[in-house]
Amino acid sequence: MPTDTPPGNNAPHAERTAELIRAFGFEAEKHPVPDAEVKAYGMQSITTLIVRRPYGKGGLTLALNAHGDVVPPRAKVGSTPPTAPRSRAASSTAGPPR
Repeated sequence: MPTDTPPGNNAPHAERTAELIRAFGFEAEKHPVPDAEVKAYGMQSITTLIVRRPYGKGGLTLALNAHGDVVPPRAKVGSTPPTAPRSRAASSTAGPPR
């Protein structure tokens, strides 16, 4: 399922991911981002998923929150491929933390 940004149509991916998570016995909370905010970032749709796993009665809860969009492939910049790990401090092309 394509999730390239742009165009940023990520809600269908979130819906499918929630279905897959349900198959593992977990429920995914779905939090659609308001349309005006999505459009302000030049995207089409965003739904954030949060999966919680409680441990024991009154115990801690582990929450997973991740994103499913990807940056489309592009030409190499310098000697490092765009998807190679690198330090933000060493990269002038890295955006703000998400």
